[in-house]
Amino acid sequence: MKTTTTLLLLVCFNVLSTFGQQKLELSLKKDTDKTTSEAEHVYVIQVKNVSNNSETIYLKANNTSCNQINISQVNLTQKLLQTNNLRIESNEITLKAKESYEFMVKISRPLNTRLNTWNCTEITASSKDMRLSSNSLIIKTFIPNPKDFN
Repeated sequence: MKTTTTLLLLVCFNVLSTFGQQKLELSLKKDTDKTTSEAEHVYVIQVKNVSNNSETIYLKANNTSCNQINISQVNLTQKLLQTNNLRIESNEITLKAKESYEFMVKISRPLNTRLNTWNCTEITASSKDMRLSSNSLIIKTFIPNPKDFN
């Protein structure tokens, strides 16, 4: 009985460790080099397929709630771009095992966006069938009042 229980626990642990690992990794490669008063910011992000298989990856950048920020929050516009500034078709890429890919996230504020507010953009990657997922990156953006710079 003790041997069966131990064997069952080992099998469960192996299954959980196999499925519990992130097989996609996101990292910030280059921060924006514009001031906060600019209406548009570009970030370079890297996604890495750390699995042993080729995978079709779905990239997302969406507005999300900013935790621990009590001031007003606004929605901004996000675009996923290749490093040559072309749009990523269907937000999908295919990565071989252990392959990395750099892309850009352009965050823009529409005209008449409320000033002195915040936005949080969450960037994620997942396999098309949702078997694999990445860590998420949160980019916090402050929309200042330009009058405060004079």
